[in-house]
Amino acid sequence: MSEFYFDYKCIAMGEQANGKTNDKALDFYLFQDYDEGNTMCAQIYIPKDIQEKFAVAKVYFSANDIAFPDIASGSVKPTIWYCNKNVGNRISELNYISTDNSIFIKSENGVLSGCGIIAFSESDDLNEAPLVNNCYKFIINYSKKETISYQIVESIGSIDVQIIYPLIRNTIKLCVIQKENAKPTLVQDRENQVNKFGTSNEKLVFELKPKGRIEDVFKATFRVDDEIKFNYRLAFCNPSDSRHYLLVDESDFTMEDKEERRQDRKEKNQVSLSNPKCPYCGDSMTPYEYKKGDTAIVSCKGKELSKTAKDDRLKGKLTVVCGKKLTELSKPQGSGEAAYIEKDKLIIPEGYAERPSMNVVVAGFPKSGKTIYLSSLFNMQNGGTARGIQSHPSVLKKIVSAYDKSKKGNKSVEEIKFFNVDEDKGYWLSEDCEKTRTSPTEEIKRRYVMTVGENVEAQTDKGDADKLSWHPIGYRLGNLGHAFFYDIPGEAFADKNTKNVRALDMADCLLAVINGSNKVADSVNGKVDPVGDLLATLKRIPLLSKNKIDMKNIPIAIVFTKHDLKLTDYVKNDQEAELCFDENCHIVKENIFEMLPKDGVYEGSELERHIDCSSYEFEHYLKAKDPTNFDEIKKNYKNIKFFTCSALGSDNCLGKPKDKTKEVLFRPRRLRVELPIIWLMYKKGLIKR
Repeated sequence: MSEFYFDYKCIAMGEQANGKTNDKALDFYLFQDYDEGNTMCAQIYIPKDIQEKFAVAKVYFSANDIAFPDIASGSVKPTIWYCNKNVGNRISELNYISTDNSIFIKSENGVLSGCGIIAFSESDDLNEAPLVNNCYKFIINYSKKETISYQIVESIGSIDVQIIYPLIRNTIKLCVIQKENAKPTLVQDRENQVNKFGTSNEKLVFELKPKGRIEDVFKATFRVDDEIKFNYRLAFCNPSDSRHYLLVDESDFTMEDKEERRQDRKEKNQVSLSNPKCPYCGDSMTPYEYKKGDTAIVSCKGKELSKTAKDDRLKGKLTVVCGKKLTELSKPQGSGEAAYIEKDKLIIPEGYAERPSMNVVVAGFPKSGKTIYLSSLFNMQNGGTARGIQSHPSVLKKIVSAYDKSKKGNKSVEEIKFFNVDEDKGYWLSEDCEKTRTSPTEEIKRRYVMTVGENVEAQTDKGDADKLSWHPIGYRLGNLGHAFFYDIPGEAFADKNTKNVRALDMADCLLAVINGSNKVADSVNGKVDPVGDLLATLKRIPLLSKNKIDMKNIPIAIVFTKHDLKLTDYVKNDQEAELCFDENCHIVKENIFEMLPKDGVYEGSELERHIDCSSYEFEHYLKAKDPTNFDEIKKNYKNIKFFTCSALGSDNCLGKPKDKTKEVLFRPRRLRVELPIIWLMYKKGLIKR
């Protein structure tokens, strides 16, 4: 259900098969590696019991071949993967299965299909011949589908179909689906390879002919009875065509809501700028007249604190610090506990007031997938007591590389450290507060660790809400600006006894996370109610804020998680089936970074159109689910955009819950997590027009 087709077979050889006929002996997943140029890979999950049994695995792979490699002849050179961390003296150039509990087969020049054998060995002697009983043979079938884009333009009594299609070798027969709520709809049942919804009207069936051209055009006009009542989409008459081609609906509007959509776009394209707030106390910042080359320690309100500093790292530069007594403000009231911020005069990032910034408050009910989403975005790695917990934000780096086209300045993505200026030591730069934050024993960053073999939080104590509001995770995003993310634990968000959450007083934009699963077992209240959960979330937010939030105009990214479940777990009855996403939808696309603009401009780009169309498709889904509540959402919240994502790529990535946590079994694949961040960055002025 994307622009990629991926299937495989994997069979255990010899006695190891134990008479099984299972052709999925090992689990294969399609994986897009953001860290290595968005390379497409086959990720093979290797369970721990196999890793403990063997020393090495030799992977023999013949790309674009239909014959298995002859491993005895030595004609195919294997890729070596070590099972044991100690084998090979942990040399960085070697491949270790234990790093991600996985073996990766990378595509070369876009080719990932082929045949291969994984030969495990109990010895680390690479010259030892593999035993058949320790081998798995596999076949990978992968392709990136060719796009057939189309528009259906509605007129009175007719529709105009306009298609642009690539070089094809065989005739492709298409039909126009005419039905209510056709955006989105399930047009194909993958299990039985048949169309769910066809058409009995032969006049709405036509053919694309192969003409030997790299790109060709088809145009036709069809008479219809009631263009206002129906929506229209295209579908393959032969379901097997969807393995190699992807239909993409580029139609702007249907007639019945054309004017409404135009008004929506006019309102939503307004950029929401605000005066910079101190990221620690929340006060509006006051400028300070600084002379280049001087030493100046200044508060966030523009008050000069010192013109000298003993620490060379503070000399000859402007250092802006939070001027409030954070050690007093952050003390839990009436508890006698220590303050959440242990040092005053936290340093505000250099250039913070001069560049755009956004304070994103992330809110959602328990089991919405909020912590997993943030974990995927931050990509925290546990470096132990020596290095602490550090962020490796590959998604944010890709965004910055696409949109930061400055010729000068630092284009790197850097996590903002909670350093402070120690006045008692003659204005000295101190790292004590940050050392506490990065400690593996502290929940501040540990809750976002996504290291394979580590545990990620499945549930958070509601008492952590106040502490987390004082410890946002922040980043300098190259020359684009700064972003701070404030996390509200779902348990505190849902608790009726929670009076207010400080994080919301810091907000200038919101990211509302909603459980997007089809499964009742994943829901909070025992039923699947996406629109009801969304409305409840939006209504709950202002009740927890001490200061008034302009919910009507504040930018709100609505993120429905578990996108992979929505696409693959088809419901069986026709009434619900029409609420699933078909392959016409922009919302099923996975390769987002391919759409990132080359010139760094968001407005008018392919990605902006993709975000608009995806949001529009999801609105159709929500409106069909619950029109009354959805109309209330559209009436009361004018600056919203709808997104779906999967922070894991597969539910199998996490183990079963244990002590409020889940083990990360293998490296997750992120799907569409970057889109809401890009949109919020645009709305807050970090991404230029």
